[in-house]
Amino acid sequence: MKQTVFDKSSFSINDVISPSILVTDYVKNIIDHPGAFQAFKFASGKVHVIAATVLSNGPLAGKRLSEFREHSPNLDVKVVAINRDRKVIIPDESTFIMPDDDVFFIATEDNMKFMSELRKMTDKPHNVMIAGGGRIGTALATSLESIYSLKVIEKDKNTAKLISESLSSTVVLNSDIADENMLRDESIEDVDYFCAVTSDDQMNILSAKLAKEMGASKTISIVNKSSYRNLVSKEIDVVVSPEDVTLGSLLAAARTSDIVSVNRIANYEGECMEIIAHGNDKTSKIVGKNNFTVEISFNNCCWCHCKKWKRNSSKSRYRN
Repeated sequence: MKQTVFDKSSFSINDVISPSILVTDYVKNIIDHPGAFQAFKFASGKVHVIAATVLSNGPLAGKRLSEFREHSPNLDVKVVAINRDRKVIIPDESTFIMPDDDVFFIATEDNMKFMSELRKMTDKPHNVMIAGGGRIGTALATSLESIYSLKVIEKDKNTAKLISESLSSTVVLNSDIADENMLRDESIEDVDYFCAVTSDDQMNILSAKLAKEMGASKTISIVNKSSYRNLVSKEIDVVVSPEDVTLGSLLAAARTSDIVSVNRIANYEGECMEIIAHGNDKTSKIVGKNNFTVEISFNNCCWCHCKKWKRNSSKSRYRN
């Protein structure tokens, strides 16, 4: 009689978590919000939390938060936290926004145009170059090619050909991702986002730094080792930790059913969570309220914003 170690009938899978899909979505969300170094979606994409660094020559630098509201009175945008010199500030109307501040905003999808206030240029990105044609690189190219002018660099010849056949309008380059001559020939200075997404941390860092030095506007790099992330966080515009991105989904699955999603905040001891509210305006401190702040512990708070709380029962080209 054949014996099995586990009885299949005793297993129940409630959540399937794919790290590559999560990282792909995370990188795409960053590209879709130029100027952000972190971007999270909540409420099925209706609400966004965006983190961006204030430019020294930007229109918000040196202004009070109240001036930001006066400057954009019709925008439904809230500044929920400011990180200055690695200290978290919970702002009020009198708080000044200073150059190099990391500012965390919450806004609805319709009000995301405020991000132009934090960038030198208001134009949306057009040219994206992806370094690495693995699972993440291919998935990212698939999700972006209908929106941006796209190029993918893949060193393996057979993989490069397969990618070119699976995409419809993307240029696939069979080359080393850190080939300086190739980057120059492909006009790296015109690239709005260079995304290094291979499985090799060192190659990702090297190619992203090289692309930046050669004129790429913004660089995104996947870096797995935390020691590497700390070293290059100032040299690469957006450093993506697959561990942090994946851990958020694991935390949401492991916690109570009322927690819809959890997102780790890079470089900070914090999380952004979407939680189901119960009760009504008489039994709950939050249901029926537009804005509220709940003190949890010293120097930490939970801030939420919502309209209303409700309790509801061409062909790809291949180059060698």
